[in-house]
Amino acid sequence: MDRVGGVIYSESPKKVAASYYYILEPGLDVSIRVFSKNSYPDIFLTTKAKYRHVFGKSKFSTTGQFSNYYFGLGVSFVGLM
Repeated sequence: MDRVGGVIYSESPKKVAASYYYILEPGLDVSIRVFSKNSYPDIFLTTKAKYRHVFGKSKFSTTGQFSNYYFGLGVSFVGLM
């Protein structure tokens, strides 16, 4: 340990902790075509329903913070360009 200008420092770097996660995500993805015409983009209503189960080794958090049900709903435009 050395002291420079009232600050104590060390020559050795700090060790970085790492977290390793693995995810298992069974679920259902559904897309329903709402509107289709040759000169316009196709419009789809999309939805996802999944369960995320995370397992692994963590230094910063618990795997239970990432495991839960997931539901998503959205609109997709296909063929805009």
